[in-house]
Amino acid sequence: MSGNITAETLVVNGTVEGDCYVDQIQILSMGRVRGKIYSNNLTIEQGGQFFGETIELPNRANDETLLAEPPFDENAIEKLDDQSNSGDVKKTA
Repeated sequence: MSGNITAETLVVNGTVEGDCYVDQIQILSMGRVRGKIYSNNLTIEQGGQFFGETIELPNRANDETLLAEPPFDENAIEKLDDQSNSGDVKKTA
């Protein structure tokens, strides 16, 4: 999938190219992410790949605007939902 993603939890077992604004992201063994990850909880399984930059998110208690309006492709969530059926990328709430 190509585009930016905003989600609470993101599990990647395919390819994502774009920025990810997530509370928690897990890159599985077949997962590939290229872009910036805005998160405080990143897990990469053996074999998973990440090419980019990580940015720490502010503490939620101190910033109510967290993840409120990041710049993202409005169609990315729909694309993500479509691809979640293929097993490449899965979004959970």
